[in-house]
Amino acid sequence: MRFAYPMQKIQDWITQQWVILGGRKIDSKNNDWLIGPFGNLEPINNDYIHKLAEKENLIVDKETKTQGLIPSIQQLHLPESEFSQLSLKVIDFYENTSNYNLSFSVKWNPFFNFFSEFYFKNYLATD
Repeated sequence: MRFAYPMQKIQDWITQQWVILGGRKIDSKNNDWLIGPFGNLEPINNDYIHKLAEKENLIVDKETKTQGLIPSIQQLHLPESEFSQLSLKVIDFYENTSNYNLSFSVKWNPFFNFFSEFYFKNYLATD
């Protein structure tokens, strides 16, 4: 069993340790579509995308007509049995992501609400 990297904020360490203990190991060779970029220990800021593109030898192109997560769903090389089960809406989202307005919000589970209040009061008071 591994342990999460110890030199980070305690809430991040607890979350990572929880995943290590309760999560399921995957074989990256059989599930390569799940493997994405790994973060580092520095905060994510405005340069993150450009640093990631440089590290992964990618190009940030803001001039393309369509801006999706991937140019074509065919790049996933899915077997026909899986491809035929994909919704056209899912395919459109992945190929034309910039056409969507995404909204993000956080809603705490009531069981953890006390901890969130404690965290935010103490975290915001120290920053």
